[in-house]
Amino acid sequence: MIRVAVVDDDEILLHGIEAWLCQGNPNSGGAPDGLEVQVVATAKSVLDLLSGASRPGPGLPSAPPPNYSFHRNNGVDRPLNVGRASVPSMRPSPYTEEPTPRAAAPVALMDLRLRDGRRVAENVQALIKAGYAVVTCSTIDDAGFVHEAGRAGALSYVRKSREAGDMRQALAAAARGERYVSQSHAALIQRARSYGVPELSGQEREALRLYASGLTMSSVARRLNVKQGTAKSYLDRVRDKYEQAGRAARTKLELRDRAVEDGVLSTPRPE
Repeated sequence: MIRVAVVDDDEILLHGIEAWLCQGNPNSGGAPDGLEVQVVATAKSVLDLLSGASRPGPGLPSAPPPNYSFHRNNGVDRPLNVGRASVPSMRPSPYTEEPTPRAAAPVALMDLRLRDGRRVAENVQALIKAGYAVVTCSTIDDAGFVHEAGRAGALSYVRKSREAGDMRQALAAAARGERYVSQSHAALIQRARSYGVPELSGQEREALRLYASGLTMSSVARRLNVKQGTAKSYLDRVRDKYEQAGRAARTKLELRDRAVEDGVLSTPRPE
């Protein structure tokens, strides 16, 4: 059983996520693929998931965070942090039950473009610290975000599509602690090799997105809550990195073209 918590701020996707991810489950009505996926929770942000504000999957009980179990104290359930690797007693009581096989790690399926104001790496690291294996997804292939998530510890990236087969394979591999290179991830790697996708920091990518969407330098600085000179330095570094990758990015129009090509900008207007 692959237990999945989904983090996505798209309400429509969250509403139908269980039916989509469970294609291929036994008795799902489709062709079985040998895997069984269970959506145990959905949340609009990583903080909501880890704070317990997430919603249980349709028809499923709410699940505690993976690093916690519950114990009874005067009739009240209280969390007891047991960690991912608890140490068994050296002298088991003859009345204790036989230990059960260790379950596969819970998997967090996280959208790369959450509008929560947090960096991708920050969200991935928070999930890993809580005990989740992380798979990322998006409707737009953004090489910078994918690379940032991978460096932070995410095991796979899969582009959202109508078919869930690639996603299910990525979730199964993550539950085993293994990496999985999806078709979309492989295409992204090949594209990066073919014409060079520079690695931008979170602030550089956001400055590029805002500036390429049509904002002035002063407006970019206000959005980033930095001085105008600092915002300009972000964009100067972006230009330098694209030049080193062999792709022109000196003018504002060229910057916009690079932002669209690399998935940094998906709309001509700022959000």
